[in-house]
Amino acid sequence: MKTVSYKAGTDCRRAAQYLITILIVLPVGLLISLLPVMTEIKLAHKLMAADCVVFATKMTALILFYRFAEHAIAAIVEDGRARSFVRNIGKPLTILVIVIIAQGLLWQVIGPFVASTGKKIFFVAAILLILAASGWLIFKAYQSAPYLMEAVQRFRNPLAKVMAVITSPCPSCGHRLSKSAKFCSQCGEKTVEPLTCIHCGASLAPDQKYCWQCGATTNPGDSKDTEVFFDGE
Repeated sequence: MKTVSYKAGTDCRRAAQYLITILIVLPVGLLISLLPVMTEIKLAHKLMAADCVVFATKMTALILFYRFAEHAIAAIVEDGRARSFVRNIGKPLTILVIVIIAQGLLWQVIGPFVASTGKKIFFVAAILLILAASGWLIFKAYQSAPYLMEAVQRFRNPLAKVMAVITSPCPSCGHRLSKSAKFCSQCGEKTVEPLTCIHCGASLAPDQKYCWQCGATTNPGDSKDTEVFFDGE
């Protein structure tokens, strides 16, 4: 367990290093492209040096982003639930994002030099790569779906307990209602007003003899200090 925690911590630090590097590379590269000399130099009379600098900067950032994502994913400790799902789809999702961005950047550079046939070949290749990455992502999401379902189930259990506390079933149709509701919103039946312990305010069932929260009796004749009353009275 200590080995796993140490590795996760190392991967977190490496991911942070790559992220900081990306945040430095992007503004520096963009600032260099704004130098006046960069707009004066042209390559093959179609592409300015500034465009090449921007392209190189963004491609470098994409490579660093891949390394960042690689370590960030490795830092996720599997738990058989949501974290396992994110870890399993992390790599194909990263590849899909990189392919979509990279093909756009590449086209900005080579577009002016490519004929109509070359354009068709490029676009077909880009579409195939995007479809392949998307298929990989969908397949990994399908494989990892049980982890996500387990996470949802874990979330539903405490949520059901909360709902049981703040709502009560309609005596006629069973539809869950707010405990302050006077009539059922589903069937229109009049609801039974909840009994409440006057000592601690806990909700009580009609057949309860003692409060489950404080232990006080629910029979007013058994004690002068304890009684049960209807909300709103």
